[in-house]
Amino acid sequence: MAKKLKPTPPSKNTEKSVEKSVHASPVKKDNKILKLVAYNALGGILMVFFIYTIFHQVPGYKWIYFDMLKNNMSAIAKNPDMTLEQKHMQKLGGEMELLDKIKNETPKDAIIIMPPTQMLTDIKATRIQNFSFSYYFTFPRMLVYDDNKEKDSLYKKATHILTIGQWGIDRTDATFDSKNPFRVLALKK
Repeated sequence: MAKKLKPTPPSKNTEKSVEKSVHASPVKKDNKILKLVAYNALGGILMVFFIYTIFHQVPGYKWIYFDMLKNNMSAIAKNPDMTLEQKHMQKLGGEMELLDKIKNETPKDAIIIMPPTQMLTDIKATRIQNFSFSYYFTFPRMLVYDDNKEKDSLYKKATHILTIGQWGIDRTDATFDSKNPFRVLALKK
């Protein structure tokens, strides 16, 4: 036969918690909620003050909002059907034209010799002097700058050259349009 279990008397702790829950004041709960709301409101006010102060003290934030962001949004609204290449061309100008020429006129495994940095400076193509910038837009093609021909092992493996004016024409046998000062040509074999 199964034993009958006797109910155990409630402990003192249980009685106190029952009394507290029965006698808990709704005013105390409301005070806790009000305190939380007050702390959050104070934190929000401090954050607004902080952002306002930073916005007016650091000129870069004004430039990002008033110049860059608004101009970019208005350009997008005016030209919603532009391709990514067209957007790059509009933003970066002639330098993008050169990088697009490299990308469109060479195979993906090409290694291209770029003109010396002084020549790029003379034609105001300063962004192209930055290897990371140029490589980003011509990937997976490899770029080798003429200034680094002694240091870079890819120079001897180059397959193409970006000619500017008469520079680099002596290294190629390709025929080309003499009216265009910028050409991407295959190197002599």
